[in-house]
Amino acid sequence: MSEPWENMNRDKRHHVGAEEFRRAAIGMFRELENELAGAEDIHAQMGLLADFALEGLVLEDRKRLDKIFKLLAEIVSNLDLDDDIKTALHVSFLSKADFDNHEFGTTAWQLVPPSLREHLQQTY
Repeated sequence: MSEPWENMNRDKRHHVGAEEFRRAAIGMFRELENELAGAEDIHAQMGLLADFALEGLVLEDRKRLDKIFKLLAEIVSNLDLDDDIKTALHVSFLSKADFDNHEFGTTAWQLVPPSLREHLQQTY
């Protein structure tokens, strides 16, 4: 499987907005392509990813959650994020995925890469 950022010019990896996020998410999750393609707003896109993660929590699907966290970690670790993406990550993804209220949530949270966990803890 190709990395979601491989088609982006490395010199332009310093900034990600809604369109770049959508392309990267579709690159990793083809099953969400139709929904993400119609979601112009970053909060709608992040909400779709949160729904997909929530389904992964319910199904205890480590592979799915690991891929989602990998995408988010790549974004926060290597790119200068649009402020809207930073907000959407917390408001439309993290709060919606609601790890605390699922049996598998604690286990899933341990799958979050340290760079992403650190970002989430520093930002809010």
